[in-house]
Amino acid sequence: MSELSVGSLSGLAANSYVIDVASGSQLVQPGMVLQVVQGVKTDQFTTTSTSYTDITGLSVSITPNSTSSKILLLADVKASVSEETNGVIAFIQFSGGNSGNYVGDTSGSRTRAAASTARTDTSTGTIPRREPASLVANYLDSPNTASTITYKIQAKTGGSGTAVFNRMGSNADSAEFGVYPSSITAVEIAG
Repeated sequence: MSELSVGSLSGLAANSYVIDVASGSQLVQPGMVLQVVQGVKTDQFTTTSTSYTDITGLSVSITPNSTSSKILLLADVKASVSEETNGVIAFIQFSGGNSGNYVGDTSGSRTRAAASTARTDTSTGTIPRREPASLVANYLDSPNTASTITYKIQAKTGGSGTAVFNRMGSNADSAEFGVYPSSITAVEIAG
């Protein structure tokens, strides 16, 4: 990499800090935001899979400018469960790049995840399945590529119930029951 050292610049007005960059070129500094892309899903998704599966339509593709770039992933996923069964949980994780690393450590038979809903417990008289949780996961990925990466949100269920996304666990057609959006955002940060 070349370095340019200048004692002073002439031809600029006092207190003017304008730098002209040739067409087609970029002036990049580490930590600078280079691009932001977002994927939004407004329709509903359910799964009874106990293995991670892609949430259809909840993905984003980004092409880094450099192999040294970092990708900041921001996820906001509305999740619930539909079954009135003890122990039902909706889990999510990222996929794409090296984002699969953003899960908890292996610990016995426990599910490795980036986030999850609360565990249902019908014995308490509460019904957490009806109100969706806003599952938030943020991860700074180092994909080490300048090729296009598709990041996705994957989901699975714990227990014998159904994981539900973008709506309440109960799906009555009534103004008392909501439907919601989920999103995944990828921000390229210069390395």
